Amino acid sequence: MVQKVQKQGDPVEFLLPTPNGSPLDAEQLRGKAVLLCFTAHGSPLMRLLLRQMNTIADNHPQVTLCLVLTNSTQPRDRDFISDADLKTWRDQLHLTYPVARDPRGNLLFQRLNLSVIPSFVLLRKDGTVAVKREGLDLTTTLAEQMRADLLRVVQPD
Repeated sequence: MVQKVQKQGDPVEFLLPTPNGSPLDAEQLRGKAVLLCFTAHGSPLMRLLLRQMNTIADNHPQVTLCLVLTNSTQPRDRDFISDADLKTWRDQLHLTYPVARDPRGNLLFQRLNLSVIPSFVLLRKDGTVAVKREGLDLTTTLAEQMRADLLRVVQPD
């Protein structure tokens, strides 16, 4: 069941499952600037997206990155990936940031009123949305597109 659309100005609340079992909890991220990157495992843009996320992680260490996959958790679905396969994939790529699930976008993606994969949501330290960006502009890097926003959200209060 999809929850109601996120109200502007309210902190974003979520509890997203992860392949290792402990959920990604919005409450535990409070006090940090967070970039949620929504995509699907198997997307043709995945390698490019991960390279760009790694650049952001390197250049903006004060921003917490979270990769949120919208793949199904049901084995009968075409875009299914098991937790075991997801853990293996994450470990093979040596990802240093959390990987969470938002199956079919029903937990958070739709509530944030997003409609395109990939999408990016930058949260302020108080958990409110600073910026939402849908799609990936291939003429420049994600880090360049979001540079001013990333710098702004990590400024002291």
